[in-house]
Amino acid sequence: MKKVISALLFPFLVVLIQIVTLGELIWPNENVASVNVGKHFLVAFVSFFVLLFVLMFMYRKLDGQSFYLNHWSIRNLVIAVLAAVLSQVVQGIISAWAHQGTSDPRTYQALHSNIWLITVITMVVLSPILEEILFQGILQDGILKNVHPSISIPLTAMIFAIIHGFGFHLGTIELLVTGLTFACVFWYTKDLKMAMICHGLANLIVLILLLI
Repeated sequence: MKKVISALLFPFLVVLIQIVTLGELIWPNENVASVNVGKHFLVAFVSFFVLLFVLMFMYRKLDGQSFYLNHWSIRNLVIAVLAAVLSQVVQGIISAWAHQGTSDPRTYQALHSNIWLITVITMVVLSPILEEILFQGILQDGILKNVHPSISIPLTAMIFAIIHGFGFHLGTIELLVTGLTFACVFWYTKDLKMAMICHGLANLIVLILLLI
């Protein structure tokens, strides 16, 4: 019953966690020279903590594994870092093959405004934490817990890619690679922190590429 309720709530949670990302981008009524930092800060951080509470509550109801900040594995950390780098290399190869450059005008604009720090923190820390609890915790380790990894991992990655790509195209294939990376890191390490670190580092690489 808990899995059925979680599955029904999942689409709504996907929409809700997008609220945090509103804080990292310049709004339509703003420009680079005029951004209300206070409002962006409130949107990003207040929504983050509210959603974090909701997601962790659901994850625990699904008998999800606890992840403690004092439990770390060097091996798992190395796996997370290497996986993040490898996923971006593969995405780079796909982009080069398709003659498609790294471009995200809205994020680039935000990085050159006075909300650049909020943008970086949201992309590298806040969003990865929420998304990995939702996709790896609630979905892979909760709703799909008793499904064989050969199905649960690709399914989790496909849902991640479609939600972020909004359709079936080359960009979605690149996101599928990313989704598979995060899902595999969590499945192999059994540690949500590693999936979060992998996700955050992958986003950091994207940010660096945008600025180069």
